[in-house]
Amino acid sequence: MPLAHAQRRGLYIRWILVAVTVGLGIGLFFLRGRPPQAGDIIRAPFTLLPKDKDASQCALPDDVRDHRCRFRLDRKGNVRMSRLPRAGTWAPYWTTDRMLYVVDGLFEQPEVIRVAAEKMKLPERDRRFVAECRVKLVRWLQDGKVRFNTHARWDPHIPNWQVEVVDCDAG
Repeated sequence: MPLAHAQRRGLYIRWILVAVTVGLGIGLFFLRGRPPQAGDIIRAPFTLLPKDKDASQCALPDDVRDHRCRFRLDRKGNVRMSRLPRAGTWAPYWTTDRMLYVVDGLFEQPEVIRVAAEKMKLPERDRRFVAECRVKLVRWLQDGKVRFNTHARWDPHIPNWQVEVVDCDAG
C-alpha cells in the first residue's frame, strides 16, 4: 500500500505542474501585447560602420512621401537606378539584435555624424559603433532587395519595417 500511495502522490504532483505550466502559458500568451503597427515608435540599436552611409543600398518598387531607395525594383524584379530623391534616401541597416530595417536619415543624425567622423580616424577593426535610436514604423515591406557593399550582389529582401529616425544617441 505505501507504494501505491507514493505513486498517486507523484501523479498528483505531475498534474499540478501541468496545470501551472498551462496557466502560465495562457497568461504569457495574453500578456504578449499587440504586434507592432505603423506609427509606433520603437527602440532600435543600429550597429554601424562609417562606410555604411554609402555602402548600404536598397531597391524598392515605390516611394514613400518623396523618399526612395537609390535603386528601383521593377515589376519583373530587376534592379534599376532610381532618380534622385526629392527628400531622403532609404537604406538598410542591421540592429544589434539582428533585425533589419530600411531607414531614412540615419546618417543625417548629428550624433551619428559626429561618431562616424571620429571612428574614421581609427584603424578599420575599431570603427564599428552602435547608434541607439528611436524610430517610427512607417510600413511593413514584403518585397525589395538589399546589399551592404556597392559591388555586392543584391540579396533577396528580408521582410521588415521601413522606419524614420526620431532621435539617436551614438557612442
